Amino acid sequence: MRRCYFFTPIKTVPHEAWSELCRAITRVHHRVRNEPGFCWLGKPLTVYDHSGTKPLRYDDSLVGLGVIAFNGDFGAGLSGDPLCLVRLCSSERRQSQCNTFHHPYDFLVMAVLLLVSHYCPTCYALHSTVGRTEWQQVTDWLNTHLHLAVTLPPGLHHTDAIIG
Repeated sequence: MRRCYFFTPIKTVPHEAWSELCRAITRVHHRVRNEPGFCWLGKPLTVYDHSGTKPLRYDDSLVGLGVIAFNGDFGAGLSGDPLCLVRLCSSERRQSQCNTFHHPYDFLVMAVLLLVSHYCPTCYALHSTVGRTEWQQVTDWLNTHLHLAVTLPPGLHHTDAIIG
């Protein structure tokens, strides 16, 4: 089952906004890891490096210098396209895509993109094939567990959803 997310950099994310985004994503990652029995799409969520071959431990980070990258577990058949989000906008403005194939790391992809819309609302054009109800579930989780005020981005539609 396709669950695609598309993101195109529009402009470089300012340093302060990128730092806030990275801190929030790290909080999500740690919270999910520490929540016993956390599942998404009916399966436990484990986060791996972008290749899907190395699980990210507590001392690892999915946030690198100017890049946020992760995947699901390749060995268990729970990986898809890696999410690889870069801070800098190049003149080519190439669209990136992440198809999670309905695997559990989809939760973190949605959380990251909601946080991108929250902290860097004018820096990326975001599109998705995922419906509004599931976006709202992740939004509610972020607001409840991280005490944020994340909202669904304007323009989110049920089919072929467009964000921002």
